[in-house]
Amino acid sequence: MDETTPVFGLKPRLLAVLEAAERAELEAVLDRLWEKAPFAVLRPPQPALLLVAARDPFATPFYLGELLVTEAEVGLGEATGAATVCGDEPQGALLAAAAEAVDRSGHPEAKGVLEEFLRRLAPRRRRKLQETAHFAAATRVRFDSMAGERIDFGSLGE
Repeated sequence: MDETTPVFGLKPRLLAVLEAAERAELEAVLDRLWEKAPFAVLRPPQPALLLVAARDPFATPFYLGELLVTEAEVGLGEATGAATVCGDEPQGALLAAAAEAVDRSGHPEAKGVLEEFLRRLAPRRRRKLQETAHFAAATRVRFDSMAGERIDFGSLGE
């Protein structure tokens, strides 16, 4: 299964490939969407801070810090869509919110625009993931090959 498989809806599939898109591409697909369907921006994109919580190995909660996100809300007829994306990404937030509104409304022309956009981005996203995996593999440490090695810690060890 990949980003273009229509099992999960448009918004999750879009979020999976969104980082592969250039800002100009996002603006272009938004322009096409606005032409194809009567969208209304209910809440314009705005930056926000999200507090990131975690738990340590002893199940003690702590806060890692704040994460910059962009939030937006879009309407399409009676359907609405909201989205929060990482970073200062107003076009990405608008597009993700629009994808949710299209999912809820079932608007065929807008859905076609998004499906075509997803088909174009999916291969690029796969390439980026493969590059990342390639670079990560280069840093792999094989501990089994280190079993016979002895490390001299100087005054810190025996």
